[in-house]
Amino acid sequence: MKWITLIVLFFSPLSYAEADLKIALPNGTVQTLSVQQIESQLEPQRVSTPLPWYKGTRNFTAIKLSSLLDYFHVKNAKRIKFKALNDYVSVTPVSDIQRYQPYLAFEMDGKRMRIRDKGPFWLIYDLSKTPSLDTEYFRQQMTWQIATITIE
Repeated sequence: MKWITLIVLFFSPLSYAEADLKIALPNGTVQTLSVQQIESQLEPQRVSTPLPWYKGTRNFTAIKLSSLLDYFHVKNAKRIKFKALNDYVSVTPVSDIQRYQPYLAFEMDGKRMRIRDKGPFWLIYDLSKTPSLDTEYFRQQMTWQIATITIE
């Protein structure tokens, strides 16, 4: 059944427009944010960076993960888990978030990211500012097709 849902989402032209992000907070509550809420409440930024999966530079609209932590008034978190639509899970220490300021992207090259384009949400590091992050360790953190974020 899960595969049928993913196939329908993959081929649906509206799947990226209706994407919501679930955030599990340290206090046990789960919040849901739509892309519209993220755009209006979290100050999206433009980020232009090369990424190992593409030739050249891509332009993203994204929010800093640190802004998401601030938005939910999260203090003293140790790590954040990112779960993708295919159940892939990556873990990012909050110390990496504070030091390198990664982004949660939802648009690429001026268009909402569809599932087939690594959307609806993608954790990216700005490799144009810090090329030394182009390593296997940070590539594994750059989860795409994020459905759920768990803050611990």
